[in-house]
Amino acid sequence: MKKTGKIGRFVFTAFLFFLLSFFGCRKTPAQGIKIVATTTLIGTIVETIGKDKVNVITIVPEGMCPGHFDIKSSDLEILSGAKLLLNHGWEKWIENLINSVENKKLEVKTINLDGNWMIPDVHLQAIEEIEKVLCKTDTQNREWYQKSSNFYKEAINSETGQIRDLIKDLQGTKVICSKHQEGFLNWLGFKIIATYDRDEELTPKELVAIIKTAKKKEAQIVVDNLQSGAKAGVQISEEIGSKYVILTNFPHNNSYIESLKENINKIIRVMAE
Repeated sequence: MKKTGKIGRFVFTAFLFFLLSFFGCRKTPAQGIKIVATTTLIGTIVETIGKDKVNVITIVPEGMCPGHFDIKSSDLEILSGAKLLLNHGWEKWIENLINSVENKKLEVKTINLDGNWMIPDVHLQAIEEIEKVLCKTDTQNREWYQKSSNFYKEAINSETGQIRDLIKDLQGTKVICSKHQEGFLNWLGFKIIATYDRDEELTPKELVAIIKTAKKKEAQIVVDNLQSGAKAGVQISEEIGSKYVILTNFPHNNSYIESLKENINKIIRVMAE
């Protein structure tokens, strides 16, 4: 099942190069409205469709789990002078953060969507919701947000078509995965044999049961979630002698598309070994 030859073709089309050049101008933070995002899922979208119209600050680093993040005094300082605080609604610490803010002009908006935002279909929904918030908050630049949002959605749709082609031979792959990657792997067409929780929440009894199921149903790969820890996944993979990969559930380097491509390429490389 050699897919490595296709990896080299997993690149931006001419349209996407145009997109990057269109958005490639340097930001001038002082000229944009200050927006604070709880995660890189939100921050990346705001950054991509807002560019020099916004000054985006993300609270939780890309490699950390936002659900188990501990806010610090410096996080309160970040909100000083901010126009918007955008969150998912499931951050356990968000209420304490909001109640501690002295910025009375701060607007808090929750982008509450079902599903994993790393799935293109869900990410597209998130773009539309965030676009609405930006247009309402900054009416002067409404047309900019709408146009750049459309460019971004076109870029994602283009990449999605390439992804479908790349992973078509992998559909039906039997997988054991972190529950935080279940939705994404289902979207790829993988067959989920069993899922497991974060390392600290997984009991020895549950681990033994998952390993037994994995062996019985001949799982081909174990997929871990970067933000959840890798101890459990590594142990399961070693016990059943399967392939193993770690995927990210949050964009890095302010690029959802690049992070999505990285996840896909990791899977393809591992399955081709």
